[in-house]
Amino acid sequence: MVRRHLTFFGGVGCTLVLALVFLLLSVGVVRWPLLQRMEAWSLDARFRLRGPRKPKDNRIVIIGLDDRVRAEIPKLNQERRVWARFIDRVAAAHPRAIGIDYIFDTPEEVLPPDLVKRLRSAHRSLTQLEKQEELSAGVRAVITALRGLTEALLERTRGDERMGAAFARARNVVPAVLFHFEGGRHEVRTGHIGRAAYAETVLPKGLAKRRLPPRAVGVSGITSSLERHVAAAGFVNNIVEDDGATRRYYTAIRYGAQVYVPLSLQLVRMARGGSRADQVFVAGKRTVEAGGSKRGSPLDTRGRLLIDFLGPRGTFKTISAADVMAGRVDPAVLRDKIVLIGPNDSANVDKAITPFDPLLPGVELHATVIHNVLHGEGLRRVSWLWNLVVVLLLGLATALLYIRRFGRRFLWIVVGTTVLFVGYLVLAQVLFVGGRWIAVVFPVGGLLMVTLVTLVLGFLTEGLEKRRIRQLFAQYLHADVIRELTDDPGALKLGGERREVTVLFSDIRGFSTIAERLDPQDLALLINQYLTPMTDAVLDEQGYLDKYIGDAIMAIFGAPRVRADHPELSARTAVTMLARLERLNRKWKDRDWAPMRIGIGMNVGEVSLGNFGSERRFEYTAIGDTVNLASRLEGLNKVYGTAILLAEPLARRLEDAWWLREIDVVRVKGKEIPTRIYELLGSREKDCPVDTETFAAAREAYLQARWDDARREFGKVLAARKEDGPSRVFLERIDALEADGVTAESWDGVFVMDTK
Repeated sequence: MVRRHLTFFGGVGCTLVLALVFLLLSVGVVRWPLLQRMEAWSLDARFRLRGPRKPKDNRIVIIGLDDRVRAEIPKLNQERRVWARFIDRVAAAHPRAIGIDYIFDTPEEVLPPDLVKRLRSAHRSLTQLEKQEELSAGVRAVITALRGLTEALLERTRGDERMGAAFARARNVVPAVLFHFEGGRHEVRTGHIGRAAYAETVLPKGLAKRRLPPRAVGVSGITSSLERHVAAAGFVNNIVEDDGATRRYYTAIRYGAQVYVPLSLQLVRMARGGSRADQVFVAGKRTVEAGGSKRGSPLDTRGRLLIDFLGPRGTFKTISAADVMAGRVDPAVLRDKIVLIGPNDSANVDKAITPFDPLLPGVELHATVIHNVLHGEGLRRVSWLWNLVVVLLLGLATALLYIRRFGRRFLWIVVGTTVLFVGYLVLAQVLFVGGRWIAVVFPVGGLLMVTLVTLVLGFLTEGLEKRRIRQLFAQYLHADVIRELTDDPGALKLGGERREVTVLFSDIRGFSTIAERLDPQDLALLINQYLTPMTDAVLDEQGYLDKYIGDAIMAIFGAPRVRADHPELSARTAVTMLARLERLNRKWKDRDWAPMRIGIGMNVGEVSLGNFGSERRFEYTAIGDTVNLASRLEGLNKVYGTAILLAEPLARRLEDAWWLREIDVVRVKGKEIPTRIYELLGSREKDCPVDTETFAAAREAYLQARWDDARREFGKVLAARKEDGPSRVFLERIDALEADGVTAESWDGVFVMDTK
C-alpha cells in the first residue's frame, strides 16, 4: 500500500511541477520557442485532419494577374493607362468593392521628368503655330504631325491620371499599402496613407504595451494622384512566424500618431455598406466587426485574427485578368461581389505558407480573412488558465492509474494512458472543428512525462518486491505463474478457482526396466536429454508445466493464463513430443535404451486450479476428475499399443482439424461411468496414417459380437499397417471373448480396466 501511494504521490508531484512550468511559460516569465513552434505545428495538423472546406457563399471573387496576363496583355503589368482600362472593365460589372493587392507607391515614370516638361512646352508651341493662317500647306502638315507625335508621347505619361480617373468612376476601389517594421526598410515612406487609417482610435489608459498593435517604422503608400480618387486604402502585411508560416493576421498597425486598417476589413465594410466613419479601433477588444456585423471574429490579446483556413489555392472562385480584358467574363460573375485583384502567377513572390498550401498567393490569404470576417469565423485560443487546468487534470488522471493494484496491471496502465492520450487528442480536434484552439503539445507531453515518472517509481519500489518473488519461486513455478504472482502478491495463499483446462500426461514405456540396467550417470543423461525437448514442447505452446513425476510429465493448457484455444495447443504439443522423441531415438541409435516409446493421455474439462498444499509449502496445480482421467488414459496406451489417447470431450473439440479414431469404451478403475476413448493420429493437413473407415467397421462388428466380420476387418487394417496396436489387441480380445461364449446379448461392449 505504501509503495502504491508513493508512486501515486510521485505522479502528483510531477504534475504540479509541470503545471508550474506551464504557468511560467504562459505569463512569459520563461520562453521556450521550440514548444511554441511544436504547438503551431499541431495546429497545422488539426487543419489537415479536418480537411479543406468550401466557402459558405460566392461573395468573394479573385481576379488573378496570372501567367496568361504576362502572355496576352503584358502591358497590364507595365503601364497604368492599361490598368485604367482594366479597372473600367471590372467596375462595369458593378461589384460591391474592388480590392487591389498591389502597391502604387510611386508615380509612373515613362519618360524622365525634364523631358516631359520639354514635350509639354513643345506641344504648346506646336499647337499655337498650327493656328497661324499664313503657314503654307507643307509647313502646316509638318507642324500637325509633330504636334500629334508630342500628343502621343504625352498620353503615355498620363497613366496615373487615367488610372485615378478610373478609380473615381468606380468609386469603390481600395488599393494596398505596405508597412515596414524594425529589421526591414527603416524610416521609408513613399506615397500617402491617409485613407487607410481608422476614423477613430481608442487606446484605454493603463493598457499593457503587449496588447497594443505593432508599430511600423516605414510605409509604402499610394501616390497623391491616385489617393484622392480611391474610396479607401488598406494594408496587406502578412504575419510570418519563426517557422516561415502564416497563421495570424493584423487587424491594426500603428504608424506615427494613427492606427491603420487592413485591406480585408476595408472591403468587408464597403461590401456591407458601411462608411469610413464606422471604423473605430478599440485596443484590447477581443472581436472584430466590420460594417455593422453582429457576429465578430475572435482576436488575440494583440488584436490579431487567428485565421481559420479554408483550403489550398483555388478555394475561392478565381478568374484571369486576361479574360476580363478580353470580355470573356460574364458581368454577373462580378456583380455585387467583393473583387480582389492580385498576382497569382508562377513568378509571384507574395506567397504564404499555410496548413493546406505552402505557396498560397497573398491575394487568396486576404480572401480567406475576408471570408472569416464576413461569417464571424476565426479560431479562438483557449485561455492559458483553462490549459493549465487541462495539464493538472491529465497529470492527476495518469497518477490515479497507479493508486490501486489489479491484475494485468501494466496492460491496464497502458490502456488507461492510451485512453487519456487518444481521448484528449479527439477532444482537441472536436473543439478545433468548433473554432477553439486548445493546447496539445504541453498537456500531452505532460501526460507522457507523468507516465514515465510513475513507471520509474513503480519499478524502483514494486520492482524490488517482484524480483524477490521471482527469486523465491523461480526454481518451482512456471514463468507465467511468477508473473501473475508479481502482479498480485495477494495470490500467494491457499485456495483455487474452477476453470476449464486441458490436462496432458506423458510417460516413458518400460522406464523401470531401462532404469534398472543403467548406471546413475547414464540415467541422469537419459532423463535430462529426454525432459528438455519434451518440456520445450509444452512451453512453446503456452502450456504450464505442472510437475515432473519421475520420467512422467504433467502439463496444463489454459492456465495460469486463460486461453480459449487450449485443446488445440495440447494436441499440437502431443504431436510435437512424438516428433522430438523420434529425433532423440535417431540420436540414441547406439544407446541401450533406444528406441524409446512414450504414451500420452489428454482430457479437457473443469478443474480446481490454484495453490494447494499446506500453509508452509504449497504449489500451483490442478485437481479433479479431469486430471485423474487424463492420467488413466496415459496408462491405457500400454494396453492398446497407442501413443496418444484422449477422452471423448476433447475429441469433440479436435475432430474438425485432427485425424481421430474411436478406440474403445472403457470403465477405468475408480469410475462407474464408461468412458469413450480416441486415438489422436495427426493433423488433417497431412494424410491419415490409418484406414479409419475400415477400423470403424471392424469396431462396429466387434460391438455386435460378429466375430468373423470383426476379424476380417481388423485383419485388413493390420495388413495395411503392420504396427497397428489396437487391431492386434482387438484380434486377441475377440479370440478370448468367443472362447468364453460371449454374444451380443450377453455384453455391453465396455472393457473394464482392473488397474490404474
